[in-house]
Amino acid sequence: MRRIMQFLRKYSGRIILGLLSLPFIFVIVNEVVYWMFAACFTEPRGKTTNLSGYDFEISYTDCDYGMGAGDYYTSVFASRVGQSKKTLLFKYDSGPNDLPSITAVSPLAIEISIPQIDALYSARTHLDDLSILYKIGVIGHVTNDRLEQVIPDKMKATGRP
Repeated sequence: MRRIMQFLRKYSGRIILGLLSLPFIFVIVNEVVYWMFAACFTEPRGKTTNLSGYDFEISYTDCDYGMGAGDYYTSVFASRVGQSKKTLLFKYDSGPNDLPSITAVSPLAIEISIPQIDALYSARTHLDDLSILYKIGVIGHVTNDRLEQVIPDKMKATGRP
């Protein structure tokens, strides 16, 4: 018993410091594992071909970082008919089944329509000679100040058309 008491007197500060350090060690190890094993899966969700001279692809990406954390978003890409190089037109956060419709409004313009999105990450207004119009019913959050030009003034304040 005497040895135990001597040990505790001598090393009690180190023991307490070690016990207090455990949560921080857990957080550091968790972060390292988080970045080492993060997995993203992209799944094609739709395709529109030869619309105003372009092919369009809609894909859904789900990134799982473990412990319930993750990102998910839908992207719309375009490529000239017959070419493989794709350009990102529109990227937003919403459910996996909330897909936009893409229609030609003229030979040199298309419209991407969706009733509601949770967050808007990017939206191009032009691709080469093609104009891209957006019809978005409700936008939960805009993550880029440059997107202000895409959103009509009446949507900025309320998020509603």
